[in-house]
Amino acid sequence: CDKIQDPDKRDDCYLPIGVASQGDDTCSKVQNLVKKNRCYKNVGVNKQDLAICNKVQDKNVKEECYAYVGGAKGDLQICSQVETQGWKDICFSLAATTKRDTKICEQILNQDQKDGCYYGISEYITDESICEKIISFDYRNNCYLHVATVKKDSNLCNKITDQDQKDVCIQFLKNN
Repeated sequence: CDKIQDPDKRDDCYLPIGVASQGDDTCSKVQNLVKKNRCYKNVGVNKQDLAICNKVQDKNVKEECYAYVGGAKGDLQICSQVETQGWKDICFSLAATTKRDTKICEQILNQDQKDGCYYGISEYITDESICEKIISFDYRNNCYLHVATVKKDSNLCNKITDQDQKDVCIQFLKNN
């Protein structure tokens, strides 16, 4: 990369190397600040290292880095440090899925994100009581469909409000 004269092309050369090698020292060679921030963010997330996230100079990109690191680690303290509500909600959602803990979903303010959090956990914990916490019809129906097919319980199909999905659920269980 050092031999490339064009700064943009040189930066583009360093980006995948920084991420692949998980070396933030490669990111320091990137000249374009937007690309440098993205490089540090990607390496920080991959290594789950807040010290690397702290090298990001753009607040939104740094918050994104914190959200993904906190979520991957299931670390609620990191999630609480995120100021932007959208990233904080993503952090809590990822942390809840990492820990398989629906109580963490309750800290999410955005209802769609909260419903997605519950649904995400329902893919690991096949418990219909999780589905009951979901407000969105789509997420709730998909949750019941998933739990019903995993548990092979056609009674759960009856909790699906979308008739087509209910029929699919019942038919699937009849055939399996």
